[in-house]
Amino acid sequence: FEARVSVVEIADISKGQFPEAFEGVDGLIHSAAPVGLHGGLSTEAMLQGTIEGTLNVVRQAEKAGIKKIVVTGSIVN
Repeated sequence: FEARVSVVEIADISKGQFPEAFEGVDGLIHSAAPVGLHGGLSTEAMLQGTIEGTLNVVRQAEKAGIKKIVVTGSIVN
């Protein structure tokens, strides 16, 4: 299993590109969301960052030719 799955952590997924993270990738599981460490951000700002980050990950995956994407997440406040 470990030979087929790898975990990549990207500090800020809402901006920029990270093509090296998608090299040789056939499928993507995106399971990130803020977890109570939002530094006093309003709920609206936290949700906006989550939405922007998820959309950017999907866009970058599409550019890299990834055809299978699973998005999961939750927010704990």
